[in-house]
Amino acid sequence: MARVTGARLTVAHASAFDFEDALTDDGERPVAMNRPLFALFARQVSTGCAFTMRDGAGRLVMIAGLYPIEGRAEAWWAVGPAMRANLRAGLRIWLDLLLAVAQDVAPIEVRAHIAARSVAGAAMARWCGFTEAGHAEFPGFGRMAVWRRLFTPEGADGVPDTVHSPDRRNGGDRRHRPLPSP
Repeated sequence: MARVTGARLTVAHASAFDFEDALTDDGERPVAMNRPLFALFARQVSTGCAFTMRDGAGRLVMIAGLYPIEGRAEAWWAVGPAMRANLRAGLRIWLDLLLAVAQDVAPIEVRAHIAARSVAGAAMARWCGFTEAGHAEFPGFGRMAVWRRLFTPEGADGVPDTVHSPDRRNGGDRRHRPLPSP
């Protein structure tokens, strides 16, 4: 699945070892890796659809994917040190991949659980078309905001092959198209 975009970002199938470059929710420190956390990451990567995005220097932009769970899918992502510099391009690619994969198995509800204190995580979910649906407590993680999005065979939230996302340059409306298969 290697693909190089105009922003010089490389997208490839993910490995659990890519998480070694991920940052904590505040985006300031590397994730403190331990065996249970690595096992969780390995299960997410191996069971669902996952990709790693890196910049031209090989620095992690994002590792993300969809994990099947209880008749729905869990959208997950972890950012790396190059995310801030590649935010717009990184989110566009993540959204394109999310649309392509979720529509392939539609109808399906996709949820994302984001730390309740994570303003950046909530903004990323909102930008990708998720809406906040409540909160839940997760042992070891604390209070998490639950975000959801429905994908139908007709398209994301019933909109054929496109989704509108905020873009300050053109009054808040930008159309995304899924990436072609590699």
